[in-house]
Amino acid sequence: EQRDKLTLPLNNHNYLRAVVWGIACDPKQVILTTQIDTKKTSNKQAFHDAYTKLVGDLSLGLITQAQFDERLAILKNGG
Repeated sequence: EQRDKLTLPLNNHNYLRAVVWGIACDPKQVILTTQIDTKKTSNKQAFHDAYTKLVGDLSLGLITQAQFDERLAILKNGG
């Protein structure tokens, strides 16, 4: 009966896509969202996982060499 009165907050996923792309385009946000909880894994493993992701992104052409170098520097500094 009330199903006809139901209104959804979003008509489509365009807003969510814009938010995700906005985060993905900001290097600092990418680092923040990809950090691994060091309580669950060692610092060495966390670094290895983040480094592997960076190498993968570079090899897939998702980031440039300059972006890779910038993010690696952040990672090495405890990012």
